Amino acid sequence: MNELAYTTLVDGLRAVHASIEGMRVLGHEHPAVEAKCLAAATLLTRASEGLRSRRNAAGLLHVVSFDGRVACGGVPLPAAAGLASTLFANLSCVGGPALSIASKVEAGDVALLARAVLARDGTLIHATHPVRACQVVSQLAQTGTATSAAPVDPQRAGQTLHSAWESVRSGSHIPMHAVDSLAEQMHAMLRGDASALLHLSALKHHDQYTFVHTVNVSVLSASLAQACGLSDAMVHDIAVGAMLHDVGKGLVPEHILNKRGKLEGTELAVMRRHPLDGARMLIDAGNAPDMAIVIAYEHHMHLNRTGYPLPRQDHFPHLASQIVQVADMYDALRTNRPYRAGMPIEQAREIMFQGAGVSHDKALLDWFFERIAQRCADERDLSDVAANGEASATTGEIASAAATPDVTPEATARPTTAPGL
Repeated sequence: MNELAYTTLVDGLRAVHASIEGMRVLGHEHPAVEAKCLAAATLLTRASEGLRSRRNAAGLLHVVSFDGRVACGGVPLPAAAGLASTLFANLSCVGGPALSIASKVEAGDVALLARAVLARDGTLIHATHPVRACQVVSQLAQTGTATSAAPVDPQRAGQTLHSAWESVRSGSHIPMHAVDSLAEQMHAMLRGDASALLHLSALKHHDQYTFVHTVNVSVLSASLAQACGLSDAMVHDIAVGAMLHDVGKGLVPEHILNKRGKLEGTELAVMRRHPLDGARMLIDAGNAPDMAIVIAYEHHMHLNRTGYPLPRQDHFPHLASQIVQVADMYDALRTNRPYRAGMPIEQAREIMFQGAGVSHDKALLDWFFERIAQRCADERDLSDVAANGEASATTGEIASAAATPDVTPEATARPTTAPGL
């Protein structure tokens, strides 16, 4: 799969939308609008060249919107889902909820499309225009059905996350199409199957703890976001952010990351840098979604303005960050580890509610345990990494926040209010 070409295509679609909105505000002759049209044309041309195998017999690349989703040649484009209600809604007024792209697009072609959209006059665009709205919906409907029926492949999930994390650590672009596709697949499972979490239990047999935990946190976060009634686009963004929330741990030395006891002093200070480091790494990657950066930075901030990095007094963590924090702590408590057994749901609930109103929003906890955790009550542990040492324990899930006790080998029998680090 040509990840770069799909990423370029999504960027091109966003540029088309920016061209339309820029023209709406500034007029069609403004230099900034001309620059946006040129950028859109350049990106669409590159994408069409990179996705030659997805063109139809007439040599056209079709991008379609259906049921709040976007796809190209039968391949979902989750990162473009937000354009379904903006760009593609506008295109519906001038031909249909799809975009036909030729092998070569000029700035003037994009400008004419924008003028047609703003005038709501499809007759301005002729049938052979290099970029035009059209009626093509069947491929996405078929894709949506196939996607919702397909289970997440554990090996592919681990490889996708490993590739994404390594890209961030090296300062390279993240393979966002693969990450987006994995998030969309998880979301599709949740839309069509109330027990989608159960399918992911196989991950524990394939991947190291870090990636098992990350996938579980992503699924739990998406489930909670969906239960809260957030839009599909927001659910998707939260799932992606959850996959990338702990990338800053890549800069934590292994002797600290894998320590089985309590972190103190310098070690704890180093560990607590990972949210800030992660946010900076995602920014440096150049193509990380804004929501992922926010989640990476905030996922250890508390409602009472404590946690880390220490928030300003006027700073309140984003709802997405709060959702991921709940999922992160729950999975850490429920997981079997080499030094302790995973906790039953009721014990995890008791511990997490000790932080209600301090670490977590009580209403969010209520919603999580009523709507999400209970779906797992009859299954084996969601992220049951074998306690025989096959996966090393990371302090990331056992150390506590400031002034609270740790979930350490010595403290497994007593309650704790410690969220995962």
